Formats: sequence, C-alpha cells, structure tokens
Amino acid sequence: MQVQLDLQPVLTVLAWAVGPAAAAGVIWKARRLASQMRLSVAAFALALLAITGWAGTKFHLANLFDAECASYVRSAAKATDRAVADKHFMHAVDWLKANGMTEGFTSVLYNGPEEDVSEWFAKLNSVADSRLALQKIDATRCLVMAGNPSLPGGLSSVNTPLPNDLAERLTKIGLLEQAKNKEGGPVAGEYNLVVPAGLSQHPYNTKLFMGGIAAIAFAVVSGFWLLRNVVKHVA
Repeated sequence: MQVQLDLQPVLTVLAWAVGPAAAAGVIWKARRLASQMRLSVAAFALALLAITGWAGTKFHLANLFDAECASYVRSAAKATDRAVADKHFMHAVDWLKANGMTEGFTSVLYNGPEEDVSEWFAKLNSVADSRLALQKIDATRCLVMAGNPSLPGGLSSVNTPLPNDLAERLTKIGLLEQAKNKEGGPVAGEYNLVVPAGLSQHPYNTKLFMGGIAAIAFAVVSGFWLLRNVVKHVA
C-alpha cells in the first residue's frame, strides 16, 4: 500500500518563509550599497577639500612672500632716493628674519646650492648691513653739514636725495635680474628678485610636500572606491 505525501502545504510554508527572507536580503544589500556609496562620496569630497586646502595654502604663501618681500625689494631697486630704497629694502629683510627664512634648504629630497637659503640670505643680509653702515655715515654727514653751513655744499647738500645704487649691487651678486617682456627683451626700470626655488613655502616645505602626497593618495583611493560603488550600483 503506497502512501502519497501532500507536499503542497510544505512548499507553501517554505515559500512564505523564504520570500520575506530573500526580500530582506535584497533590501539589506541595497542599503549596504547605498551606505557605502554615501561614505565613498563623502571620502572623495573630503579628499578634494584637502587638495584644495593644500593648493590654497601654497598660493597664499606665494602671494604673501611677493607682497611682503619681493615687491618691497623691487620697489627699493626702482627708488631714486636712497633713504626710501633703504626703508623698503630693510622691510623685506626684517620680514624674512621674522618668518624664519634665513637658513636651511628649500628642497625636500636633496640639498643643492640652488636651494640653499643660508647662502642666499647671507648675501642679502650683507647688503643690508652695508646699507645700515651708509645710513650712519649719512646721518653723521648731515649733522656736520648742518652745524657748519659754510662747508662746501652747505645746507643744500643735506637736503639733496642721495643716489640709489641698490639695483646695481643686488644685480652684481646675482640677487636681482631685470624683468623681461613677453618677447624676452629687458624691461627698463623693472626688476625681479632671484630666490631659491620654493622659498615662499620655507620653512614649511617638508610639511607641505608630505601633506600634498597624503591628499593626492587619499583622493586616488577614495576615487577608486567611489568608482567601484558606482559600477556596482549601475550593475
């Protein structure tokens, strides 16, 4: 005698049990993918923000150096009055001292003569010292002439602006060069300060270099993660 088992109720129960479980699995996977997508987007946005901050810092330091040092040296070189030239030139030198741009190297991986801040600043500071010595001589001359109007030149020589030879001196020691136009020709009366490469970022060159490497690496990894999640979402 054969007994037939009715499997329909069992299959019905299994269908009712497996169906919600499968749906729950699909929903869980979708939520997990959405969560990973949000995280990857946030990570990539953070990486872009880090790169923007890194580039912005370099841009700010370059502008600050030009505004507080290079522009003052250019102005000093163009000045016709030596007293005005010395005032602008000493502002640039004092700013370099205040910001730690007097020694070390601007390079990160190697130390070459073109990146030697110590040698560069020593040349610049020697000119500053000689200008200070001349200021003392000029002050003494003014006192003598003011006290003795009968001397040759009299009071008129005291009030006469002294000629400025700063551009010539800086050019001779390789710290200043004449500006050039688009065609490569010299521009009369315009000068550029010659500095070690990357001086505007000194003494933060190593930190900025490492920060840039970290930001770019983070952007590459997070970008790959985001791309992978996008492909999964589309598939």
